[in-house]
Amino acid sequence: MNCFGIFDNSNVETRRTSKTGKRGEAARRASSIALSCMLGFTMLISPVTVRAEGGQPRSLNNSVNYTLAGETDGVLDYARTDFAKEDASGIHLTVTKWAKLASSWGDTDKGPYNGRFLINFFDDDFYKQIQSIEVNGVQFEKEADGALWKVPINNQTLQSGLIGVVTNRDVIIKLKNGATLTSLGLDSKKIDFTTTWVRADGKADKGGNDNGFILKNNPNVPALPSNSGAGNDDYLGTGLNLLTTDGTQSKDGNFSGGNTGKLVSYDAKNKVIKSIVSFKPDQNFLQANSGWVLYINEVIPKELLKYIDTNEVRLGVSTPTGTITASNPIKLTVDPNGNGVISTKDTPELSIVGGDWSKVTQVRSTLDLQVFYGALGQRRSYTIEYKLKSNVSNQEFAKALNDYITANNQQLNFESWLTADFVDSTPVFHGIRKPDGGKPNKRIQHSYTNAFLEVLDTDKDGLFDFVEDEIGSDKYNVDTDGDGVPDGQEYLTDKTDPTKANSYLVVKPNATTTNIEANRAETIKGTVPKTIYNNPADETKKLTATNTDAGNVIVKSL
Repeated sequence: MNCFGIFDNSNVETRRTSKTGKRGEAARRASSIALSCMLGFTMLISPVTVRAEGGQPRSLNNSVNYTLAGETDGVLDYARTDFAKEDASGIHLTVTKWAKLASSWGDTDKGPYNGRFLINFFDDDFYKQIQSIEVNGVQFEKEADGALWKVPINNQTLQSGLIGVVTNRDVIIKLKNGATLTSLGLDSKKIDFTTTWVRADGKADKGGNDNGFILKNNPNVPALPSNSGAGNDDYLGTGLNLLTTDGTQSKDGNFSGGNTGKLVSYDAKNKVIKSIVSFKPDQNFLQANSGWVLYINEVIPKELLKYIDTNEVRLGVSTPTGTITASNPIKLTVDPNGNGVISTKDTPELSIVGGDWSKVTQVRSTLDLQVFYGALGQRRSYTIEYKLKSNVSNQEFAKALNDYITANNQQLNFESWLTADFVDSTPVFHGIRKPDGGKPNKRIQHSYTNAFLEVLDTDKDGLFDFVEDEIGSDKYNVDTDGDGVPDGQEYLTDKTDPTKANSYLVVKPNATTTNIEANRAETIKGTVPKTIYNNPADETKKLTATNTDAGNVIVKSL
């Protein structure tokens, strides 16, 4: 019997075919207790509406304002959005992408989010002050009182037709009544946001899932030079190198030609935080500057250090989703009692502090092979893995993350950037080795990027997204398997599998048959009530079973 047939009947009749037994047991009285198998479907006879239980505690503002059909691998290799600046025209976000194909978008008439780019904000002190958002002259639509903004993905908006190259688009946010971040008192506050690229089928392209924050007065971002090619006291200049004899006056060789993007994710299965940086250089690392070594600098919430095994922090070239592909990933030196500022300058294998030219050569080779390796013209990604201590459970970690967000009223933000160092002195080949005389390191323009470790329940089913990633359920779907039970209810309370429609808790049936004979085919008659749950994403709606695999109630007599 399938689930649709069940809905059409008021009684369930389960045939019991007898097996040959001992003659003395021909007439055995059965108890009236009938047990239903958990791998079955229940009848909708007298539905009882309940709220799903077992949802994880979370801060009140920590949610997105849309519901999607799911997520899937798509045409985006990566797509990142970063705060660039605020000026007289508004607040500028740079949207950077690398796409493998131009398809997947469109069908904006099929649903409210199909074929659209979404920006979701969390801080109502900010988003309620937004007047408009536009990209290349096209206005975004507003939802959720300004917490959510959306725009169609096409050639005009986000250059969807350009593939195999990095594209950058300027998104401009205008505030009401000419306000600025400074006039609103928000210039020193981190304003978190998420961005999502939704395909024509209503599913998120995994390569476009991103987040970050707006922070005008950021102590980790010195003022950029007015002339990018010339650089300034904080940054190397951009462009091609000549035989400059002072490394601090040399150029980046267009290594940072493409904007940098960051993604932070949590691999719950392996209990590893992944901090991923993707960018597209216009020149390879060794050829961009003949004398430099680059340090990767990262700032993480210091509160995380108590949960991280600081002896198991690794760095290596990776995929855009954080799978390290380096042949020999490098273990980084991290102070377990530090302030959350991490630099490869502190790792002997990657540092040239106090070293001679032979040390520079060694570090350059390691960086080229293990961190920045890639084909010219293609995007690069590298990942820092922060493995949790073995005694830290996912539930404990989830609670710690949520406590941090509640206490600090912000997400768990990560920041990173590159700095260049050169040998202090060398007796020969100054134009190639570019000694800097021990001067302070300079930053690489366009290398700063930020993101936060998401502790979200996107579909509002009671499970954090990273828990859904761990167990294989869909973080965009309240009821992954379509059995009519919210994923959070199944996993946390009922202890059933939210990915299998034939695994859910069935209500005890009401059997009217009280006697059966052991050696005869019998029919057990009765009803099986069906529990109807409110949709936790929209309490005005009920969840219904949509998967025919959620059928076949098995009733047994004892």
